[in-house]
Amino acid sequence: MTIPQIPARGLVCMSCEWAPDAPRRLSKRELREYRQGRDAVLAEISEMIGGRVAVAEV
Repeated sequence: MTIPQIPARGLVCMSCEWAPDAPRRLSKRELREYRQGRDAVLAEISEMIGGRVAVAEV
């Protein structure tokens, strides 16, 4: 996950990619761990920018 420099105002866009490849399937435990980690990072980013964060998984 890379986080761009956050401007004082405006829209920030970041993207996340699996490396080297996205797993084909995650177990329930792995999916839960992934989402917990992702959510922790998003909460930190939200705090950094002082605003809300939206997520779209495709």
